[in-house]
Amino acid sequence: MTTGTSPTGTAEGRWLLRNGEHRIEAEAAPRGKTRWARLLVDGRRVAEKETKLKSLTVKLDEIDEPGVLAEFGEGCQLKVVWDWLGDASHVAVLVPKPKDGEEGEEGGGGKVSLVKADKAEDEDDDKEEKLSELLKRFDELPFAPPEGTRAHKREKFAREHPKVYAARHVALATSKVIWPLLGIGLAIKLPWPDIPWPDLHIPMPDVDLPSIPWPDIDLPDIPWPDWHVPGWIKAILRTTKYWIPILIAMGMAVGEYDRRKKQRAKVAELAAKKDDDRRPARHQPHEREE
Repeated sequence: MTTGTSPTGTAEGRWLLRNGEHRIEAEAAPRGKTRWARLLVDGRRVAEKETKLKSLTVKLDEIDEPGVLAEFGEGCQLKVVWDWLGDASHVAVLVPKPKDGEEGEEGGGGKVSLVKADKAEDEDDDKEEKLSELLKRFDELPFAPPEGTRAHKREKFAREHPKVYAARHVALATSKVIWPLLGIGLAIKLPWPDIPWPDLHIPMPDVDLPSIPWPDIDLPDIPWPDWHVPGWIKAILRTTKYWIPILIAMGMAVGEYDRRKKQRAKVAELAAKKDDDRRPARHQPHEREE
């Protein structure tokens, strides 16, 4: 781990989330066959955890760090995700969403334990699915990735070109539709050689099955209405496998654009807080009686 500092004031290689004047940082790296993550508050290590999965979570309630972390509310957790190369690709604080029709107790909005899913004795794929389902019940406050990393370059591009970055879902869905069509068209036009395949004729035995006298049932003739589906509807239905994935991808792109916009607004609001705004009023001066 390097010991230099970046222009943001955080140590190189650390993910950063500002809470007013406080710095909440995270370090994440592979360690042999496992991966580890470390959480720091104002440069002090407050938590560390290992996992064999591609992601892990740490409950902030269980960290002995009163004040800064407690401000996120009850049930909040730290999430760290690694890519297939072993580098951290995403770090965020998870804030439980309020249940429908409920505010939750003490601003909690539903107590969900991702740590239990992380410690389950199932297979790794089952654990990842459980974590993915549980993560849908949280809002995210993402950390800023370290400068120079792939995650930083990706986040910079997403910040400067949010619509283009979100549109990757549409581009991927369109390519999945177009490339097979181009491949089939090319295969049809190719001059395939005439291969003299051998004529394999296997003589099958001639079995004489008995004739079963089935009863002759005379069903009534029901005058069904003569209605036909218009040709243009048939044409649209025949092409649903091509345009429905693109429509779904467009919905995903719009959803991601809105979600990232809200996340940036929440992170900026959190960083703009002052210590005086977060500290409870201790002793208000009494008004002087006349």
